[in-house]
Amino acid sequence: MNVFKTIIKVIGLNREKPKTRAGRIFRWAELGVAILVFGYLLLLAFPQVLFSYSISEAGITLYARQPFPDNAGEVIRKINAIIDKSELQDKKNSYRIFICNSQLMFTLFSPVSRRSFGISSRFTNHIFLAQAEVRENLAFRYGAENNKRAFHTVAAHEIVHVMIRKKVGTIKDYRLPRWISEGYCEYVSADSSFPEAEGVRLLISGGQNDSASFRYFVWRKMVEYLIDAQGYSFARLIGGGLNPEQVKREMVEWLKAQKHD
Repeated sequence: MNVFKTIIKVIGLNREKPKTRAGRIFRWAELGVAILVFGYLLLLAFPQVLFSYSISEAGITLYARQPFPDNAGEVIRKINAIIDKSELQDKKNSYRIFICNSQLMFTLFSPVSRRSFGISSRFTNHIFLAQAEVRENLAFRYGAENNKRAFHTVAAHEIVHVMIRKKVGTIKDYRLPRWISEGYCEYVSADSSFPEAEGVRLLISGGQNDSASFRYFVWRKMVEYLIDAQGYSFARLIGGGLNPEQVKREMVEWLKAQKHD
């Protein structure tokens, strides 16, 4: 009952009725906007109403608007095999992944990241993927270049975002440097949309690529260097004091040494 009272108060239904025609028009416009906002928030909280099909296994539920292929369970097991390698994994957690397969629908749930492979909501922890072919285990983004990755690694990347949030809290997660949060998710998923060999070549030669795809690749390699070569735990990784430029220089030297081995 208190929830309904709060809603009535917010949208102004308990206020005195306007006495002028302009006031009544403004009140109806205000009410319409409030209803749209509440409807949108409800949709963000319960997007299942737009997805007719679902399949669940071992804490992961996939939602889609088309029937799932026979290998969907195998793909979910691949996702779990990846996230199980992270020290943040907690078997008590569950994850919901919504496959939009529509640029308009993905934009509805991800208005500021329309060109990404997917997003995980900071408010609901729901995961929305732009486009996927589960049978072929492929995920896509709406962009011209570096627009294809393995579906299970994209799903794992977004799940790790949720795992970080559950571990450190929403506020601290928001404040983490992007090279650490995105780099760790890429590291756990062990995949990038930027070609591996080309990325390593550019780093070693001092080359550059202005794409977000390459930027994520660099962040992944920086985190890989800190964890695999320097023995960092996640807690130490986010503990502060790391200079990203210094870490990048050390990572490049590490890659060069590997190349010469």
